[in-house]
Amino acid sequence: MPRCLGSTQHLKDKYGGGYILEVKLKSSDDEEDVSTLAEKIQKLETFVMDAFPSANMIENFGERIMYKIPRDGVKSLAIVFDTLEEGKPELDIEEYSFSQSTLEQVFLQFAKMQVEEDRPDDEQITITPQ
Repeated sequence: MPRCLGSTQHLKDKYGGGYILEVKLKSSDDEEDVSTLAEKIQKLETFVMDAFPSANMIENFGERIMYKIPRDGVKSLAIVFDTLEEGKPELDIEEYSFSQSTLEQVFLQFAKMQVEEDRPDDEQITITPQ
């Protein structure tokens, strides 16, 4: 069984694997306009994949979308924030956050790896951080 020893920052650097981008799109006034939301999400997906080719969408709930971005996909935080600010009006982004993986997410990843190791291949389950 793996052990995790070190400071919080050390564990996040070593096992966190990167950053989390959380985006909240502006909600439309018309609740029945689901196609508009789907189009906004598709535009956002294209934008994020252009800016961070190794990004992976890990959650999508209504207007809230979350991406995991590997550390090596980010050259400069200044460029990240410039890029996101430039895309904000065009993509109808209400707010966003770009942060390091949390210690909780690191431990959830460890728990997921342990569960997968303990289960036979035909009984794999997926645990997604919240």
